[in-house]
Amino acid sequence: YTNLGNAYISGARPDASLEWYDRAIRVFDQVLERESNDVRARLGLKISYSGRALAHFQLKHYADANADWEKAIKFSPKPEQPRYRALRATSLRLAGRIDDAVQEVFELTNIPGWNAERLSGFARIYSIASGQSLKNADEYAKRAIELLKKSIQLNYNDTALLKMDKDFEPLLKYGDFKKLIADLDKKSAPEK
Repeated sequence: YTNLGNAYISGARPDASLEWYDRAIRVFDQVLERESNDVRARLGLKISYSGRALAHFQLKHYADANADWEKAIKFSPKPEQPRYRALRATSLRLAGRIDDAVQEVFELTNIPGWNAERLSGFARIYSIASGQSLKNADEYAKRAIELLKKSIQLNYNDTALLKMDKDFEPLLKYGDFKKLIADLDKKSAPEK
């Protein structure tokens, strides 16, 4: 069942995948009821919940995606959990739960090894939070800019996105952000 769900996701049919993930989850749950330490059932649940979370995400059912990311995390080995937590942070942001997303990202940024794309995604969450918070706006903006600087060190260079994406608008009033954009513009400008 999980493989059929995955096939529908791969075929850009997240709506059709949900039924198959539901079936897989029911089967794996029944196995775990009989044998609570069954490694294959736990792996199957991790894959099925993460697949269903992705389907919900693609369908913009962010609350449902969050619930499934929770389950995928529960059934994942510790080293895999940060990846699913990062995906959950994005779902939380899109569900309008920015405070929860900030808390998640705060914890995740203490884990080394994130790539440039993921760091810029974390920066996005802090940027949005800076625009919504009266109390912590400067702190969140500072953290967003720090994360963007780290992502640039890892070769992130989407200057156009940073300039035009409304999620980064709250940072436009900060000199450090303006300097970061100017430096990126210089770096990406063709040599004369």
